[in-house]
Amino acid sequence: MTFKKVKDSKGDQIVIIKVLDQDRSILENWTIMMSDLYKWVSIMKSKYGINRKDKDKDLDWIYN
Repeated sequence: MTFKKVKDSKGDQIVIIKVLDQDRSILENWTIMMSDLYKWVSIMKSKYGINRKDKDKDLDWIYN
């Protein structure tokens, strides 16, 4: 999966993301275009093993 080249142009925003550990040490820095945000989320879900199906039943009201 490739991302668009980050450029300052009108019409699409730039997103800067910092991924921190529990002790606030920086794990990753990302700078992507807003249009690539969905791709980035998909990559992070698979990288960190985030699966919404395994959610806590007590928090069902959040997802509705």
